[in-house]
Amino acid sequence: MPHHATTNPQVATTHYPVAFKQILARIRHLGSLPAEVQDDLARAVTPHRYHPGQIIYMKGDTATAVYFLAKGWVKAARISCGGREQATMFLYAEEVFGDVAVITEAPYLDTVTALETVEVWRMPAHTFREQMTRHPSLTMAFARRLGERVRYFADLVEDLSLCSVEKRVARTLLRHARLHNAH
Repeated sequence: MPHHATTNPQVATTHYPVAFKQILARIRHLGSLPAEVQDDLARAVTPHRYHPGQIIYMKGDTATAVYFLAKGWVKAARISCGGREQATMFLYAEEVFGDVAVITEAPYLDTVTALETVEVWRMPAHTFREQMTRHPSLTMAFARRLGERVRYFADLVEDLSLCSVEKRVARTLLRHARLHNAH
């Protein structure tokens, strides 16, 4: 079983809602959720810690949870039958992952591995879907997140199919420079 996380002993149970809501406030589209929604979400998560190299979930696993990344870096990747690995995303603190599989009720799309010590807040899939049913603002927030991902991948397909390697490298460098200057 790939889920060998440890519960975070440094976060006392009474502090879960406050600590989780601090992370939630910094996640794009989720920080502006109404207080009632944030409170409901905070009551439904548990903290977990993963160590470097530890698999959080594997491609094809049943989607059992959504993860809110509080600390550290993770890599989402696909591995071919021949053992070649293709990283699909690198995520760092204040990101969400596993949501696409949970929302679509499909297996996880990638294998996600901790690149360093990672702390996440884990919400069971059925609870996440119940929260989305109960709170339209949460559903709309995730619809916006998914819409942005669709636009990103549409742009990526366009880049890969219509642009030269030199132009793609130049765009990537420019994008990274803008991100670096923004932080």
